[in-house]
Amino acid sequence: MLGLIENLQRADLDPIEEARGLHRLIEEFGLTHEEAAERLGRNRVSITQSLRLLQACPAVQSAISTAAISAGHGRSLVSLPTPAAQEHGLRVVLGRRLSVRQTEAWVGSYAELPRRRRVSGELAQLAADLEARLGVPVSVSGRVGRGRLTLHFRSREELSELREKLGV
Repeated sequence: MLGLIENLQRADLDPIEEARGLHRLIEEFGLTHEEAAERLGRNRVSITQSLRLLQACPAVQSAISTAAISAGHGRSLVSLPTPAAQEHGLRVVLGRRLSVRQTEAWVGSYAELPRRRRVSGELAQLAADLEARLGVPVSVSGRVGRGRLTLHFRSREELSELREKLGV
């Protein structure tokens, strides 16, 4: 146990490695989050928050490990209901270069969206790709043969950036 605790206290662990180590410590030695926190000299909440990262889809975990996004971004994205939604959120965060606070707000607005009629996977993917590329929310309705794409913006600056990206 001592070797595992020493390994967890290394400064060069990425957040996913740390979470896996914590999980191993808790599982192998039957510790509670509180007991693990005591042995590591940490706060129980930080242990629980770290372990939440293991609930992220593989793409989000990889982005955290490579420092493409922070652990704070990852904890926000874990709140999304499905791995597909987490991947979509990851594309939005990277495409818009959102801060952690902006990511939290986006996740909150995503969760509040009314459940619309299901659109085809092809249209949903198109909307996600456009959203990541343009940096604004995109909604889609209809079907592949006929439908509607809507671009949403929240400020004059966002509109200007959108016009620039579209070449308008």
